[in-house]
Amino acid sequence: MKITLLITAGLLLASLARADGFYQEPARARERVMDLKADFGASGRGAEDDSARLQQAIDSIARSGGGVVRIPAGEYAFAQVSLKSNVHLEIDPTAVIRPYLEGAKKSVAIFAMGRDGTLVENTSIEGVGGRFTVNLSPHAPGIVVVSFGHVRNFKVANVTIHDCLTKFASFQFGPSGGTVAQPVRPRSGTIENASVTGADYGYGLVQVQSAESVLFQNLDGQGGVTLRLETGEKKMNDSQIGGVDRIVGKNISCTEGNAAVMISPHSMQNGVVEIDGVKSTGCGFGVRIDGGFISKKYTAGGLKKGAFARGSTVKNVDATFGMKAQLKPKHYKYMPAGLVKFIHAEPIGPDGASFTGPAIAAVLNDAEYEVAVANVSAHGYEFNPPVIGPKDARDAK
Repeated sequence: MKITLLITAGLLLASLARADGFYQEPARARERVMDLKADFGASGRGAEDDSARLQQAIDSIARSGGGVVRIPAGEYAFAQVSLKSNVHLEIDPTAVIRPYLEGAKKSVAIFAMGRDGTLVENTSIEGVGGRFTVNLSPHAPGIVVVSFGHVRNFKVANVTIHDCLTKFASFQFGPSGGTVAQPVRPRSGTIENASVTGADYGYGLVQVQSAESVLFQNLDGQGGVTLRLETGEKKMNDSQIGGVDRIVGKNISCTEGNAAVMISPHSMQNGVVEIDGVKSTGCGFGVRIDGGFISKKYTAGGLKKGAFARGSTVKNVDATFGMKAQLKPKHYKYMPAGLVKFIHAEPIGPDGASFTGPAIAAVLNDAEYEVAVANVSAHGYEFNPPVIGPKDARDAK
């Protein structure tokens, strides 16, 4: 009887794990293992482009039915490397990866999962035994560390990214092809134990334009937005195909950035978002909940202001005041008048659009749709309450 109960409990737990819709390790995923240096001749010295060797390794493992490509200690330059179904990258914690930029004009993705519209399933990129490092070169074009498209059951974990105010978030989730009858977006994934330093106000660690059933946990940023759920891509808004649903964020933090979490629907009608555990130190806001709007760049008729579905929640927010937040003038109206003089006149970064100044509030809720906000702690904000909205703007008083 005891054995039966244990077996039943195990089956129940497995069933619940599958029901959440996040990444599940496939059976026999890592039986076949090959080494990028030993088996495919990668240099690992950082001076040359190892993209072709890594792509060869991925393709070879994929043709054999799947397995692991190990990236050992060393320095590597990669660009536009496409993951394939049933292939897993295991990266040594002392490995350093940078984008290969020779010939790049506008943007470079180091890794891509299903960005060409081809379905990729059961794939992962993980530091094994610790976090590997990604260094983004200064004065580079827009750089994405991992670009997610038509991918199912995926994971990225254990990485530290050193940015330098480059354009684009390190992890970008977007729509990839599809039709009105069958939207195509990243689905059933987990992003965990990842951080970024030196991020620009408009970007940060993660930007999600389109995704379904993805868990984001233990994420940290210095600068920018650590977890940005902003569904503003033009074609997606015009077609109303995509957006986000069943997104969960746990333990998300940011220091001296724009915000730890940002929720902004534009004109997309999104599903449910659940955020639990936010820590902000010296950011403009701990959490930004923006109202829907219809951008001038959208050309479809009949669009409505976007929203996130009822049942969306933000809870357990802890925010501490600081003087080095990343700010834009559109939010100065929420800053107590006595603090405006402390905004630095010199802009941040090459675009000249953001500035350093005092943190404003723990939570800005500027939405017409309903997001339940609970358990907000604010430290050192002398003039604003923990949660502010349109009524708290100076021009509304």
